[in-house]
Amino acid sequence: MGTQFVERAIVVELHDQPPLRGAQVQLRVHRCDTYQKVWEVDSMYAPGKWTVPLPQLSAGEHQAEVRVTNRAGATVDWDAIRFTITGRVTLQAILLDKQEVTPGAQVRCRLQVQGAVDKLQTVFRWYDHWDRLLLVTAPVPFAEEVKVTAPAGSLSVLNHLEVTLRSDRGPEAVARTELLLSESVRPTDFYMPYWKGLVWKEHSPGSWRRRLLWDELRRRGAADAWSNCKANGREAREAALNHLRTVPYTASFHQVSIDKAGRDPLLSEERLVTMEQDVRQRAGEMRPYNPLAHTLGDENYVTNKPAGRFADTPRAWSAFQQYLRSRYPDLAALNAQWGVDFAAWEKIRFDNEAQMLTDLDNPSAWVDYRMFVTRHFVDAHRRMRRAIRKGDPGVSVGWDGATQFSSYNGQDWWELCRGMELVQTYQNAFVPDAGYPWWIFNGQALDSFGRSASLRGLWMNKADFDFGGRYVPWHVLLNGWNSVWWWQATFLHPANGPLRWDMKLTPIAESMVAAVKEIKQGPGTLLAHARKAASPIAVHYSATNFHASTIESGMANYLGNLGKSAAFWMAPELASRSSDIEMRKLWGGITPKGHYAVASANFYLLLNDMGFEPRTVARQEIEAGALATSGIRVLVLPFVVSLSDLEVKQIREFMTRGGILIADYRCGLRDEHGRLREKPALDDVFGIQRKSLQVRRQPGTFTANFELASAQFPTVFHDPLVLDGSAEAWGYHDDGTPGYVVNYALGGKSLYLNADLTGYLHLRRRGSERDVRELLTAFLTVRDALTMFPPFPVKLRQGHAAGRIEVTRFSDRDTRYYGVLPAFDVDDKAARRVVLPFPEGTYVYDVRTRKYLGPGGPIEVTIEPGGPQMYAALPYKVADLSIDAAQGVTRGEPVAIRIAVTAPTEAVGPHAARIEVRLPDGRQPEYLARTLYLPQGEEVFTFVPALNSPAGRWSVSAVEVISGKRTSVHFDVR
Repeated sequence: MGTQFVERAIVVELHDQPPLRGAQVQLRVHRCDTYQKVWEVDSMYAPGKWTVPLPQLSAGEHQAEVRVTNRAGATVDWDAIRFTITGRVTLQAILLDKQEVTPGAQVRCRLQVQGAVDKLQTVFRWYDHWDRLLLVTAPVPFAEEVKVTAPAGSLSVLNHLEVTLRSDRGPEAVARTELLLSESVRPTDFYMPYWKGLVWKEHSPGSWRRRLLWDELRRRGAADAWSNCKANGREAREAALNHLRTVPYTASFHQVSIDKAGRDPLLSEERLVTMEQDVRQRAGEMRPYNPLAHTLGDENYVTNKPAGRFADTPRAWSAFQQYLRSRYPDLAALNAQWGVDFAAWEKIRFDNEAQMLTDLDNPSAWVDYRMFVTRHFVDAHRRMRRAIRKGDPGVSVGWDGATQFSSYNGQDWWELCRGMELVQTYQNAFVPDAGYPWWIFNGQALDSFGRSASLRGLWMNKADFDFGGRYVPWHVLLNGWNSVWWWQATFLHPANGPLRWDMKLTPIAESMVAAVKEIKQGPGTLLAHARKAASPIAVHYSATNFHASTIESGMANYLGNLGKSAAFWMAPELASRSSDIEMRKLWGGITPKGHYAVASANFYLLLNDMGFEPRTVARQEIEAGALATSGIRVLVLPFVVSLSDLEVKQIREFMTRGGILIADYRCGLRDEHGRLREKPALDDVFGIQRKSLQVRRQPGTFTANFELASAQFPTVFHDPLVLDGSAEAWGYHDDGTPGYVVNYALGGKSLYLNADLTGYLHLRRRGSERDVRELLTAFLTVRDALTMFPPFPVKLRQGHAAGRIEVTRFSDRDTRYYGVLPAFDVDDKAARRVVLPFPEGTYVYDVRTRKYLGPGGPIEVTIEPGGPQMYAALPYKVADLSIDAAQGVTRGEPVAIRIAVTAPTEAVGPHAARIEVRLPDGRQPEYLARTLYLPQGEEVFTFVPALNSPAGRWSVSAVEVISGKRTSVHFDVR
């Protein structure tokens, strides 16, 4: 077969082939700029030349495709050519008075035309980016300037205004221009952004392979935005071409220095002003495309190389001196704290970092210096956020991939999270069983301090462990977060990329995408409108205590020096694990005594296993009175060596109100500057007296019995101490040192374990942690005036607490939601039958299966390792779901679909429904699918059938996502 364009006709040479007798020949002509079909002809196959005269076509490049199909409809031959039509006039440009519009707004267009325009008429067509025709005007005599009113009903940010110039012969010239409706974004309550990189080394923005990749992921319901892309309008437009939003790299504070030229110095005002101007301009350029958020950088931290540890420059010393003036009332107070004798503020300087650490009992100068660096690191983020929001008022701004792994990094999570709308880290810094247990304090801090952020998520790196792809998205959702991010989106290796060469999902992506799709079709919307209920238990966090942990452990510059699953406590020192010679000199010789990261990880796990959902409380919150105002009843101090004087005062007042205090060891030995106190801050509250401020470091066994609970577990550390006579010890170490010290003081009660819980994680992985869990549970539930019971205790059939299950709770008015997250890293990895204690008087549903389980009370279910579950407890039983729509609908006019939940009460609460629209030809367009929140059990879903949509019988189906009740409605579209 051969095809030619000859004198405004398509000539096809059809060969005489017996197998093709009775076949069909199809000719389709498209415009090359829009691929809009402008002509089609079908004919029976007949050997010889088939000449097809073309109608009047507009000027420009076109493509003709010829397809031969046999009687079975299979394609047996195909050909295509491109050809150019030369018209009488050329529509050179469409100039708009504005590109960003809203429905109903008038757009002024100026048409630049080459050629005679006499007797020409103009027709305007408006398409959204789904090629839905929303407006077509009647032909009007040509005018150079015209006005067009933006139609309603667009389902995309990117829209196209098409202008056709017609003569008596037909179309003479056609051109398009783009307009932006920034609010027409695809609605969702759970997001999956992808790191945007190059695909197969194809740099072209219009790469068809790249477009195909993103279209494939989006159609599967698991792509919403490009993350970490370039911050410019061209990148935003390219994302919009794929119906995606963006989270651009608008700034970066990755491995910044304190004050070293060429290393992004924090103290360079000139650099920061330039950055502010740049990010403001970039935000303004991207604003019409409605970015999902702006990130101030991935893995932002101050470098732990020399340029981030110490700066010996006049500017650095001047800034440090200014910071110290804000921290101390006068120079005398500083000299007293540091144990020095500076004659003037201007004299404060050191030749090197080691001079700040000559006395580890009083590292105040070093701790203050680290907090000074943090102040500037945090301020730089806040300045850039303000600048971005000047360019795009109201846009979400924050950072991603943030993890604190060193005292040198500049982080203080309380300060960095405040006011940020985007908080994001790695899944292994939040998911407790992901193999990096000492990192989870990062995610726990972000969870509490960034709770008001509009976009909260995790990078899915290294989620390819057992059950990871299906588990982590649910862990994210059931902890109140709303996004998972995949950084290897453009990698082709099946071990870490989402798609193979044939565009099929890789194994890791298949489970991940399935989980995200399921979340988007209901559970994500339910929890987006619900409030997470934390237990009245808080775990302490402060940046100053992290620095104190560095002093106590000699951990040097990387948290990984503690190991991934077993802390190297019996090493002579930890600094030797660093490749940095200066680090080894500075931190060598310190015998490890413990670290906050390890201690907090075990406490978070233990409290989750006990059935509690603790929050994290910052030093700044405690100092501001949060222990009195936030409903906290239990305060946990995991390796909290450093406490400020104001914190100590607030904790004591907390105890007078019946507070409960839990600590492990070495608690309150240092002040907020890291200096050892003359008298430990809380020993009288715990009822202990120390023999020394040293720590006994020896692997051994700790044995305790309290009430009906008893446990033995391995420990490494404890304080040499005796009781002061007010407390009682219920446990002892091998050397006879008391532990599990219970005291009633100041109107509250305290537990001083005098032991590390490092072994809990390993007992848990073997399924042998029950005794430790019950020992700590006994302290909180002992029958005294100060008790604390788990709000939703999951038990085995025999009545024992199940353990190794995290339970999260949410509420939306009178509806309660429960997330049940079984651990997946235990040795047996076996299913378990457990009993869930739902509230009496409620009606319980399994949200994932959309099934009714029965009335509230104990309900027995099976839980699988790595198989999170979600349940809803309603104050009524769902009876049915109704749906209504007008029966006669005109294309181009809005159609309203009313969906309502029916129940034996007038006070129907919040629900959600998954909606799908089916066209007469059987298609179910992704752009009309919705998960609709029903705030009082009902809502109206409105959309506009496009002018080029098929006429005929349409249908809308809806599924109530808690009960699974289904309904549908049919209506005619004309």
